[in-house]
Amino acid sequence: MDDNTARIERLMQRDKNSMDFVRWLVAVMVIFSHAYPLTLGAENRQDDPTVILTNGQFTTGMMGVAMIFVISGFFVTASLLRSRDWSKFVKARALRIFPGLLVVVLLSMFVLGPLVTSLPLTEYFTHPDTYNYLKVMFLAKTAYFLPGVFDTNVFQDAVNGSLWTLFFSFSFYMMLAVMFLLGILRRRALILAGALSLMFIRGSLLFIYPNTGMDISIMEQLNAFWTIPSIYYGSQLLMYFLTGVSFFMYKEYVVLTRRWMLIILATAPLAVFAHLWEIWMVTAGTYIMFYFATSERSPLQNWAKYGDYSYGVYIFGFPIQQTVTYLAGGTMDPMANFFISLPIVCAISLASWRWVEKPALRLRKVPIRATVRRWTGLDRPATPSAPAAPAPTQNAQVAYSTVTEAETPGQPPQ
Repeated sequence: MDDNTARIERLMQRDKNSMDFVRWLVAVMVIFSHAYPLTLGAENRQDDPTVILTNGQFTTGMMGVAMIFVISGFFVTASLLRSRDWSKFVKARALRIFPGLLVVVLLSMFVLGPLVTSLPLTEYFTHPDTYNYLKVMFLAKTAYFLPGVFDTNVFQDAVNGSLWTLFFSFSFYMMLAVMFLLGILRRRALILAGALSLMFIRGSLLFIYPNTGMDISIMEQLNAFWTIPSIYYGSQLLMYFLTGVSFFMYKEYVVLTRRWMLIILATAPLAVFAHLWEIWMVTAGTYIMFYFATSERSPLQNWAKYGDYSYGVYIFGFPIQQTVTYLAGGTMDPMANFFISLPIVCAISLASWRWVEKPALRLRKVPIRATVRRWTGLDRPATPSAPAAPAPTQNAQVAYSTVTEAETPGQPPQ
């Protein structure tokens, strides 16, 4: 294996690539893109620079979402094939998604909602739609609205329009686990064929019906779940995810060189002209992203020391941007919203990573039974009921020692 071929192997070594920074950057792209509709109204997405550069084919935010799913497909496949244990894989994915989601949903309902709702607090807390918002935690039919919250903003009512992708993320993780159980992951040609088939179908539609993606408004995306917009975006996200999976499965054939990167980059205007930007971005764009992420000269290889708070940036960004717009009177300059919101989002995301997400991820190596016993207190030694208990016998001391060892993370109960 030559140096150029081995370069992609650096993606598997966290201290030798800049993927943690890339994850953060693509999440920030979503915040940047949301700044336009959240401050000027949904119809003003056309002011997004990426919409202009791609002749209306894509937003900066959708580019960020695309790269999130490509990166996810690549790395979760690596994780599953490394562990070769589907149950540990599912547990790890659940611990990555749900703790942070739980926090953002509860904070939105019981802190943000009461502070900004236009309804009296009694009416807010007795309104059925307030508790309907809890469905978001279970990735059920997504609820985007809380009673009276942000109803004076130019982008009315929506509390967190970023959460719609989480259903698809977790669904794709479960799909990958099933593929592993059925042995499909051993047939990488089938996965590549699936990704290429979706590219062909979507590419044909985009070529015949230019700007199809821009014809589906944000509010249609928010209000409809098991409808045409959902199917449209679901197939779109699946294509991105399978592309990431395919890049991993065929990584020994991916040669990352500066020459090829420049040649591929030069084809971007042709993709815009042919109305095939989406297909170019998910293939050529992924190659370019991996090239820069594996650069040995990058000063961003130590980004991981700050923590992996890209997920927090993604899930906390929308409500914070809406709050900033609300405090500004319901409308404001998009770039002002972006630059005011970003440091607040990063600070909250760091707190979420440190006190919620990172502690939750430590439970990945703890057996489920031990975790439940610890949370319920069943592993604690019984308190003597008699006022003066006799000194513990040797057997009792052994039993106590066994319980204490069971509380050690990563070690199953004896």
